[in-house]
Amino acid sequence: MHSRGVCSIVKQLYLACGLGVGGFSAIDFVRACAGRDFIKPEGGPVYIRSSEVSEALFNAFCSKAVYMEVCIEISESYYRSIRCPHLREVRPCEPGKQVFTIVDNPRLVVVDIPATVLYPRNEKILRVKKNKVLPQENIEKLKRICPACEIEFYFSTCGLGIGGFSAIDFVRACAGRDFIKPEGGPVYIRSNEVSEALFNAFCSKAVYMEVCIEISESYYRSIRCPHLREVRPCEPGKQVFTIVDNPHLVVVDIPATVLYPRNEKILRVTKNRKLPRENIEKLKKICPACEIEFYTSKCSGLRPITDVDAFIQQCSGQPFIDGAEGVVLEVDLSRQTEEQINGLFANVIEIQICVTIKGSSIKRLVFPKLKQWKACAPGRAALTLIDNYYLESLEFPSCQEGCVDSAIIRNNPRLPRTVIVLITSWCSQCIVEEVKQLYLACGLGIGGFSAIDFVRACAGRDFIKPEGGPVYIRSSEVSEALFNAFCSKAAYMEVCIEISESYYRSIRCPHLREVRPCEPGKQVFTIVDNPRLVVVDIPATVLYPRNEKILFVKKNKYAVGWGRLPMSMHSSSDAADNRTLMEQKEWY
Repeated sequence: MHSRGVCSIVKQLYLACGLGVGGFSAIDFVRACAGRDFIKPEGGPVYIRSSEVSEALFNAFCSKAVYMEVCIEISESYYRSIRCPHLREVRPCEPGKQVFTIVDNPRLVVVDIPATVLYPRNEKILRVKKNKVLPQENIEKLKRICPACEIEFYFSTCGLGIGGFSAIDFVRACAGRDFIKPEGGPVYIRSNEVSEALFNAFCSKAVYMEVCIEISESYYRSIRCPHLREVRPCEPGKQVFTIVDNPHLVVVDIPATVLYPRNEKILRVTKNRKLPRENIEKLKKICPACEIEFYTSKCSGLRPITDVDAFIQQCSGQPFIDGAEGVVLEVDLSRQTEEQINGLFANVIEIQICVTIKGSSIKRLVFPKLKQWKACAPGRAALTLIDNYYLESLEFPSCQEGCVDSAIIRNNPRLPRTVIVLITSWCSQCIVEEVKQLYLACGLGIGGFSAIDFVRACAGRDFIKPEGGPVYIRSSEVSEALFNAFCSKAAYMEVCIEISESYYRSIRCPHLREVRPCEPGKQVFTIVDNPRLVVVDIPATVLYPRNEKILFVKKNKYAVGWGRLPMSMHSSSDAADNRTLMEQKEWY
């Protein structure tokens, strides 16, 4: 055989592994060269990529290779090993390119390339980084092969090291990273610590993530993790995403192809009022066994409220309350108990309704989860809170500035000034009148006024309490007409009244709800020896402090009608038995 013929046969057998000059794909080349020792294409460079070639096929291709002239990219793959155990020399497919680019392979544990492999001077044949489980010993071996190459041991926790950092530090450090895994213990990321913008920056490029995320009762409008390929919970049995009670949330962007450990329920998505059904269905396909619900509220789109008790029964504990389109939803809760009112609002997050509470007996009004309260109509107050004499606490612990559209809060004398100041911080459109300035002493200020001044100033007022010392009102100084004007609308009164030896025919305080003496141990009403008195009108339900004897009534000769006093508080005329009235009622 001629030497030229022999050379031709060699060329056919070795160059391009028998494929000839050009006209073949990378996958054809890999298959043809599997088990060959000399690998060099003809007709142009060949790029071999893990996105096209399986781990098994690649390792067969490289299993016996001694000489290789290609460019190999193993990136974002699930390869566990790269094995080229017999290599003696490599060259890149083109000058300035790497022979091996090995980046971002979360399961890669072995790169087997002989330490003695040769390559052209000044070529950087290796680029190896972001391979989270590739051992440091393997990294050091590769660095010795090519000291000038970009070869990095994967430093997790986004550069923070092992432990000793907060969740917010972690989120900031990992923003824009593709591989997110803390070292030193689990990390919980919560929406009450991390803003929507910061969270979405954190998740914007994440491909692998091992955390627990809770977005709950927030103002988030979107949760965007568009590039996720694999997630794992921070601890076994936990959700990766807990997304609950976010009234403004309209988008949860997680790829349908995301991978996660078998038997883990990585999602919990419920009570997100505005999250579309299509988004919910997409999430259900990602994790069919997870708790994922489209939200429907029993109290959204209500018709006008005609039965308050039925409304409370239906909507207590509901997170959202609003009317149907065009409905002005309003309710008067003035006659409901404190338990009913607080039960109604216990879980409310967002409401659009006008609520009136006037002249109630409630002591504490709490909206523990409220984030947004809109009025039922433009120009209306979302909350009207007036004449609640026992109200000591008004609480909106989850409120931020502007969370309540508007309110009228007036004449709630026991509401502390600290609460008044706080109200104005979360409700700029609220009309809040501080009792101390407008109501105590009926505007007279602290001391320096006579009893007759006080009676005149308080005529027609509902809240009557002097400042600066006790006030005694005596019939010898105040006419019947002036006294009854003084008491005509009083609901709360803290004075001592003496109607004695007068020509009064009536004492009328028809709206009283609570009285206190001007000083401990004194009577509120001393009614003695009024020969023409025929009516004393004080409601039977009036409250007063425990152990106080608020009435002293005797020697009223013609007192045959005692208005609305309870039977146990009716004094007989002096012609009967001159009995002293000292009825005991419990104040609460």
